[in-house]
Amino acid sequence: MKLLHLILLATITFSFSSCNNASNKNKKETIPDSSFVNTTWLLESMNGEKINYPADYRQNYIIFSSESDGFKFEGFAGCNTISGSYDVGDHGEIGIVDIRSTKKACSFSDLENNFIKMLKNITSYKIEGFYLTVFNGKNKIATFKDVKELRTH
Repeated sequence: MKLLHLILLATITFSFSSCNNASNKNKKETIPDSSFVNTTWLLESMNGEKINYPADYRQNYIIFSSESDGFKFEGFAGCNTISGSYDVGDHGEIGIVDIRSTKKACSFSDLENNFIKMLKNITSYKIEGFYLTVFNGKNKIATFKDVKELRTH
């Protein structure tokens, strides 16, 4: 009788742990994509190279506003704040129309200049989970990470 109870208890325990594992596995696989607009996108890599920011450097970012706000963006290029407008197409096409910038003197001007040049060359984008990848034609030119992803870890 005791053996029967132990087998039954083991079967029930195994069933519950299997359900929990399947449930957790499905949660990891169904991470919703971040929204393109009203998301702070932190620059992670550019032209295939991970960005290694100096300790006293604020990370580059961009925030796109929605259509109702007039397809505007704002951000930080490394030393100067930037803003401007963009156009979008039906299938992930995007083009930065103009970029305005403050004019502070910077010790990190190469990264800032490359960041602004990259923004001007964007032709399309793709969002997967917490990551925004931008392209020039078929060439990946930068990857950004949703700032909210950093808060989940």
